[in-house]
Amino acid sequence: MSVLAYGEDPLTFWAVCFGLRSVLGQLGDQTPTEEATVIYRPSFGRRAGSETQRRSEFGEFDAIVGTPAGIYLIETKWNGSSEFKNGMIALRDEQIRRHDVLRRYLALWRKQPPASSDAFYASCRDSLESMCNTLTVPRRNTKLARNLSFVLQTLAPLGHKIHDVLVFVALDNDPFASHVSPKSFRLVNLRRRTTGGTAYFVLDG
Repeated sequence: MSVLAYGEDPLTFWAVCFGLRSVLGQLGDQTPTEEATVIYRPSFGRRAGSETQRRSEFGEFDAIVGTPAGIYLIETKWNGSSEFKNGMIALRDEQIRRHDVLRRYLALWRKQPPASSDAFYASCRDSLESMCNTLTVPRRNTKLARNLSFVLQTLAPLGHKIHDVLVFVALDNDPFASHVSPKSFRLVNLRRRTTGGTAYFVLDG
């Protein structure tokens, strides 16, 4: 079977399944790929809050990779991404915000491992709401509360340092990204060959 794919989501899947050794190597992490934990497309809801209504949703990551050396919060872009211009990737405010929010959640979870998810969200409400005036914690027994707790519990024992990462996949001879904004994001460049003279590629190694 041959699976043909197009766009950012399958490029993310290809990067974490077949390009992970290169990703980790460029980040200076020598962890064998079989020891890494990969969470593909973790979603914490798409709807944002407003000045008059706080919401608990804070967006979808392209991927999160955890190893004993660190945790990598990943955004994936390619030459067709609207954020890519003249070699520069400029991430949008909401993309940067989700990194900040998950970083804060993970720090709070690690500081005091909770007896229950409900106890955790009750204890960190003030910290999260002071961080952002459109954010609040999820309501108890919601899908978001369960999913977020699962991700935090999975990541907490892994490497302590958290890195914001932009994985850029150039197709064929297209140029790599040279810079990413904000500068706190670490840039990883990969290359993928396409097929049939199109932007489609085979989803394999």
